[in-house]
Amino acid sequence: MPFPGSEELKGQFDAVTVSEEYGEDDPSVIFSVARHVALPAPVKSRIPVEAEGYDADGATIQILLHVVDGWVWELEVYRPDGEPVTCAPDARSLVLFSPGSHTQERDLPNRVLGTA
Repeated sequence: MPFPGSEELKGQFDAVTVSEEYGEDDPSVIFSVARHVALPAPVKSRIPVEAEGYDADGATIQILLHVVDGWVWELEVYRPDGEPVTCAPDARSLVLFSPGSHTQERDLPNRVLGTA
């Protein structure tokens, strides 16, 4: 599922490092992009793509990709019920969508990251 800025985001992931981790009960991470190597992404919103999967107990897990000023910023991972995530879902099982869109697609994380 292409979206505005997806190609540039793929390039950014070649130049990204994890600069901060939230902690053992929160798998979310903050990224740092080597901006001299990549191009900013012309995304239309701070969260251009989301994913939904399931925890080991069957509870929903939401994954949001945050982009700030065209640069990958954060991968937010949480359970809407407020409980801690116990097991990250397999990327191949995720259902992905662009906020405000009714289009959904499986396996988008691999496509965004260029691994599909």
